[in-house]
Amino acid sequence: MNYPILFIALLVGCLSLPACLATQEVKTTQSTATQKSTTTDEKAAKASTETVEKGVAKETTEKTEAVNLKDETAKAETETAVAEVKNEVAKTAENAVEIPQIGETETYTKIAAVYADMNHPQELGKFLNTLKTNVEAHKWGPVFGQCSPMHYKTQIMTSKIAPPQYIAEILGLHSEGNSIKEGKKLGYEDLKRIKTLSYDTVDFDGKMITVTGNTTLQDDTELKINLLIEIIDNKYRLTGAVG
Repeated sequence: MNYPILFIALLVGCLSLPACLATQEVKTTQSTATQKSTTTDEKAAKASTETVEKGVAKETTEKTEAVNLKDETAKAETETAVAEVKNEVAKTAENAVEIPQIGETETYTKIAAVYADMNHPQELGKFLNTLKTNVEAHKWGPVFGQCSPMHYKTQIMTSKIAPPQYIAEILGLHSEGNSIKEGKKLGYEDLKRIKTLSYDTVDFDGKMITVTGNTTLQDDTELKINLLIEIIDNKYRLTGAVG
C-alpha cells in the first residue's frame, strides 16, 4: 500500500472540510432568508388583498345605501305627489257639487254687499249641509266646532249652561212652545230624538244671518228651528242670545 499518497489525500480532505461546511452554512442561511422573504411577501400580498377587498366591500355598501336612500326618497316624493293629487281631485269634486240655494237670491246679494270675499250661496249651503249631517248623526262635537268660540265660551264656561242645552238653544229647540223637552233637565238622550233637519228660509239684517226650518223627532213630532249665524274671519259660525 502506498501510504504517502493516502496520507496526502487525507490531509487534503481535512483541509477542504471547513470550506465545505462554510459553503453549506451560507447556502442554508441564504435558503432561510429566501423563505423568510417569501413569507413576508405573502403576508404583505395577503394584507394588500384584504385591504382592497374591504375597500371594495365598503364602496359597494355605500353605493347600495345611496341607491336605497335614493329609492326611499323617490318613493316618499311619489307618495306625497299622489296625496296632493288626491287632495286636489277631492277639492275639485267638492267644489263641483252644486248645493241647492236656500232662500232668495236677493238675500245673498245683501250679504255679499257686506261680506264680498265669500261665495255665499255655495259656502253657506255647505255650512248648513254639514250642520244637518252632524245633527242627524248626533255628532255633537263637530256641532260645537261650528259655533262661535266666544259665544260658546260665554254660555258654557261663564253662564254654566249644560252642553246638551246649549245645542238645543243654538238650534232654537229650547224656547217656550218649541222645546225638545219641557220642564226637566235636558240631556243628550233628548237630542238623540232628532231624526231629520231641513231648511226653509234665509234672511240677513245687515249683521246676522237668520235661517229657519224644521226638525222631525223620532216620534214624528215636528219642531221649528231658528239659527243665528255670524261671519267671523270669512267663516260662518252659529251664535245666539247670551245669558
